[in-house]
Amino acid sequence: MRNRLVTVSWCLLGLLFPVTVNYPNAAAQDATAYQEACGDCHPAPAALARKIKGATEEEKKAYLTAFLTHHHPPDPETIDKIVGFLFSLPKR
Repeated sequence: MRNRLVTVSWCLLGLLFPVTVNYPNAAAQDATAYQEACGDCHPAPAALARKIKGATEEEKKAYLTAFLTHHHPPDPETIDKIVGFLFSLPKR
């Protein structure tokens, strides 16, 4: 019984490993998307992130997504990456 429990535990950890390995790569892709689409005019992303309107995170994401679709609109996938990057920045 103990051997089965250990085996199941290792299998579950193995399922989670690819998620943790891909996270830094996804964060780097989000930062690159921001730099390429916004970095020339907005070199300080933290200052920009503080200006996002909305009371909740959902409201802020909706505002930012709507704003980006009209402000030098990149493709929807890039918008998602930019939003992800701005929301990954430390909150002040």
